[in-house]
Amino acid sequence: MRDKAVYILTFVFLTSIISGCNSLGKPEEASTQAQAEQASTESEKVLPYGWSHETEITNPGSRSEGSISRLFFRYTEVPPVFDIIIIDGFVFTYQPMIQLWDASGYIETGSSIAPASVEDALTRNELKRGWYLSPNDEIKTCTPAEWIWVSAGGIEARISPDYLDDFISFYEFKPITGQIPFK
Repeated sequence: MRDKAVYILTFVFLTSIISGCNSLGKPEEASTQAQAEQASTESEKVLPYGWSHETEITNPGSRSEGSISRLFFRYTEVPPVFDIIIIDGFVFTYQPMIQLWDASGYIETGSSIAPASVEDALTRNELKRGWYLSPNDEIKTCTPAEWIWVSAGGIEARISPDYLDDFISFYEFKPITGQIPFK
């Protein structure tokens, strides 16, 4: 009789452990979650060739945790002189660091719609110079697809990324005050 009781208790104990382990794993939920993550990764937009956006977490795990976001074109950091940069529909707004825990730098703030083409065509001089002044909602015909739109100090322009330094020098832009040092 005693052996029968031990056998029954052991059986009940093992059954509860096995059923508990099965409910913890939930393989069907794990595979569904993995498929959802894969689908969201595949649907994420990617910046055009040559561009990258990096975010560094500062003071991780502390109450002063913040972040610094930087934009790079061909591994060269874009200086913190522009209020807004639009790259192929990605909108980045510059936020200076005021407190240690702030999200600062070029922060992606959304997307923009394609601007309307105007009747004016891009001139040879503008193409050679690498930019022309333009509001965000207008783009001249024949503007190369890789050109970006920037706004800084009330000046709005379409620029070839290869001419960013020339544009900054021409207009003598200074880094936005309160900004973090860029690498």
